[in-house]
Amino acid sequence: MRTVHNRYYALRHGISIANEAGIVVSHPENGVAGWGLSDRGAAECRRRLAPARLSAHGFNKSDTIVYTSDFLRATQTARIFCESIGLDDPISDTRLRERNFGRFENTSIAAYDRVWERDVDDDTHSFEGCESTAALAERLTQLLDDLERRWRDKKIVLVSHGDPLQVLQTILLGLKCNQHRSLPHLENAELRKIS
Repeated sequence: MRTVHNRYYALRHGISIANEAGIVVSHPENGVAGWGLSDRGAAECRRRLAPARLSAHGFNKSDTIVYTSDFLRATQTARIFCESIGLDDPISDTRLRERNFGRFENTSIAAYDRVWERDVDDDTHSFEGCESTAALAERLTQLLDDLERRWRDKKIVLVSHGDPLQVLQTILLGLKCNQHRSLPHLENAELRKIS
């Protein structure tokens, strides 16, 4: 288990238009400007991230910092969180981007299973051009190191995507990065303490 000076929370983006369509959107040229939250996803975020709920869990603007992937669905989710506790805009960091699923871009989400099956045996595989869990862990470790240098005794909410957030949790728990699917699945708009 990694020792940290802040409390870290994973917040997976709400249901997106791509989630509803059942397609993979993992390349920045598609995900940064498009494929944001669906109407249902935005409503679910507002419900799950309501001010009273966040306040009951101890979130307030005096000790909470929010970082987000620059993908539209994550940025929209992060803004809803920030509005709920009276924070200014979240801090965007490209290291929180979705895992790049290579040639599976714009194909069925059934492709995830094919990648995850390979993750179990090999943290460096790049099946069909997919970003490996080792590469994902490297960029997330760099982010975590930077946050630990910059902040002390803060609640840091990291708004991102399923694979990056679950790999980040493996880092904090001291597990191998390719064990990310052994952790409980992070649902859309789910806020989870990971440290």
